[in-house]
Amino acid sequence: MNLLGQNRRSGWQTALLSALILFPVAIRHLFFWGGALAPILHLAEALGFFAWLSLILLRPRITSLRESIGLLAVMVLVPAFLSEDLGIYIIRGRELAVHFTNPYAHPPEDLATQDPLMALAKGWGKNPNPYGPIALLLAAGAAWLSNLVSALLPKGANSSLLALLPGALLFKAALMGTLIQAGRLLERHGGTALMLAFLLNPFVLTEALLSGHNDALLVLPLLATVLALRKDAFFQASLLLWMGVLIKFTPLALLPLLFAAALRKKRLGPTLWGNLVGVLLFGLCWLVFWRETGLAFLTQQAEIEGASLQHLLGLILGLPVDLIFRRIFMGIGVLYALFEARRVFRGEAFAWAAARTMAFVVGLGLSFPNLWYAFWWIPFLLLAPPTGTLSAEKEEEEAKRLLPLRVLGVLGPLSYVVYLSTRTLGPVHQWTQWAMGIFIPSVCVLLPGCVQPRGPRPSK
Repeated sequence: MNLLGQNRRSGWQTALLSALILFPVAIRHLFFWGGALAPILHLAEALGFFAWLSLILLRPRITSLRESIGLLAVMVLVPAFLSEDLGIYIIRGRELAVHFTNPYAHPPEDLATQDPLMALAKGWGKNPNPYGPIALLLAAGAAWLSNLVSALLPKGANSSLLALLPGALLFKAALMGTLIQAGRLLERHGGTALMLAFLLNPFVLTEALLSGHNDALLVLPLLATVLALRKDAFFQASLLLWMGVLIKFTPLALLPLLFAAALRKKRLGPTLWGNLVGVLLFGLCWLVFWRETGLAFLTQQAEIEGASLQHLLGLILGLPVDLIFRRIFMGIGVLYALFEARRVFRGEAFAWAAARTMAFVVGLGLSFPNLWYAFWWIPFLLLAPPTGTLSAEKEEEEAKRLLPLRVLGVLGPLSYVVYLSTRTLGPVHQWTQWAMGIFIPSVCVLLPGCVQPRGPRPSK
């Protein structure tokens, strides 16, 4: 703790220390993929990552949202080095903003002869954009501005990775803005401790700002949905949930829970109107983007196989994770959502049920889940209501409620160990990340004795 300082400047000190540790690691990932220096760089990368993780776990003396902005801002400046997704967002946004091509209908390889940057999509060059229109439009805006900046670069640099870096920086800045706004909501409705538990969580910092995953954008509309439901504002809650759908399609799984809450509160009318507006927005996107392709782009993404419970069971039973197997798990996911909807109708808090539903989808339902999908359930866990009647009980439940987030904060970054040593997203890394960062935290959310409320105890 002495290393981090004990004054109000500690937030910036932590940010600068993080940058010193992370920036060489990022440069190694982006520009020194192999060569004679690879063994030394591998070692430096692993040591740097664990040093950063240890630094964050020390819980620096950041005591407010304002003090945490220094850490977030400097991490935005560190190039994303744990994932290529951020660059692929900008490439797909470039399709729309620069070439006026529909990324849902045309994967990057379709434009490879016109634009050398499309080759940077690598293994994802054959896949159309699988994300919602809001995420795509944000990427398109960042790509358009990046294209303006790249025009100022020396001749010949436009076809290099440098032409994407301004857009990547802008996209990460948007993610930082999302986290700050989410922090303000949490501070206002849950207190400073809860806000810092989220913003300083190593998983959140890693996946939102070091990898730049657009799943972090979901935090804001999902938090706002829960807050709207607290005020029985079902029209706003329905519309906000559809805003989440237009970022990534998975919040559709929560519609049964929303309608169950509306029926319980006798607020079905506003809920129907809110969903009608949401469906109209979805229909507008259909006319603009999906009229020719339908949802084939989403089906193609869903058919990707990797480390998952489905794959594990398939290996044990000697069965392929084929279309039938995926449909079985999809059906189980729908049944589970209906089960949680029934609990909501009978009085369960929407936030608790939503956290469990999304954790079920991530940990058990998908054929290829990813670590950053935890952003689907984190917002609901943060705003799940306390049930204890005494202060000691509330403190105990608060600690219990945040246990999955703490587990994720440790196991999520640690699940990159194999990736850091092998520098490949091979089967060993996928299974390590699934077991440590996906399955265990998801089960932690689902276990009744872990976070599920048991109702207030009678006062003595």
